[in-house]
Amino acid sequence: MDFPVSILQYNGSLLSVSLLSAQQTLLLSSFGSLTDGLTLTDLNGKISVGELVSVGGTNYTVLGSGTAQPGINILGLTIPTGTAKDMILLQDSAHHMYFVFPDGVPNATGMIAMVIDAAPVGYDPITKTQLCLWPDTPIETVAGPVRAEDLTPGMQVLTPAGPRPIRWIGRREVPAAEVAARDLPILVPVAQFGGAAADPPLRVSPQHRLRVRLRDGEEVLIAAQHLCAPEICRLRDCACRGDTCSPARRDRVHGAIRYICFLLDRHALVLARGLAVETLLLGAQVLAQHPELATLCPEAMLPCLPILTPGRARQKQKDRMRVTHPA
Repeated sequence: MDFPVSILQYNGSLLSVSLLSAQQTLLLSSFGSLTDGLTLTDLNGKISVGELVSVGGTNYTVLGSGTAQPGINILGLTIPTGTAKDMILLQDSAHHMYFVFPDGVPNATGMIAMVIDAAPVGYDPITKTQLCLWPDTPIETVAGPVRAEDLTPGMQVLTPAGPRPIRWIGRREVPAAEVAARDLPILVPVAQFGGAAADPPLRVSPQHRLRVRLRDGEEVLIAAQHLCAPEICRLRDCACRGDTCSPARRDRVHGAIRYICFLLDRHALVLARGLAVETLLLGAQVLAQHPELATLCPEAMLPCLPILTPGRARQKQKDRMRVTHPA
């Protein structure tokens, strides 16, 4: 599998083992020049720790992945700001480390550092495009609930800003013989996330995001596979408080898997069994496969709410601790 990336060499002395053990703030002076427009080539479509990949014709070993976020200086402290970007950590044969960005580099405006939150885990570029619904998911439209597989372009779906027409519909099918763990949907019990107790669970792809209200009142988008991550549970109104929560789980589907996604003129929320779920958010991986969508719906490249990942949840916890217990 080939996809476009940017690559940045790290010239500091930090060992990869320590970089992968805790969040790190790396000054920009520790990096070499950025190279854009390269192609990352991977043989099986999923980048695993320890495997060799090629970037611009050079081979690298995959160390892990995570996010990189801009850092600015406020009163002598480096504070994360802006949008975190996906990052893959690689190492060449001379043991130099490289940061690869499949969705673009963090915004450098005012940036003096990058806050790196990495772990020794692989990166799946396919799941980055699977912001999809199970075919029988009922979506609220002006004419009432319609199954996702029965939606058509031009149909008016209900959003918080009122009815909006569907501009494009994508479908993806994984044959039974090719189904991998990453393809399995997440079963979300709707009663535990704001829906009716009698409704059956909602099936969505692992990366599909739902609106969740945190305990402090902030509304964010959280990927289905992260709804029960300990870092997330500590911030949302979850009885487990980050201990052993596991209501959302992978569904062991037998046979082929089909997913449906749809695009509005802008990224928005729609209702599915009483839960607010996202429409398609145009990212680099989607646009690499369907570049025409950038012209069709340019405003769909901006998320309608902040996106909360486990890494950003950890940072929010740290920020709260600093406010509650200043040094």
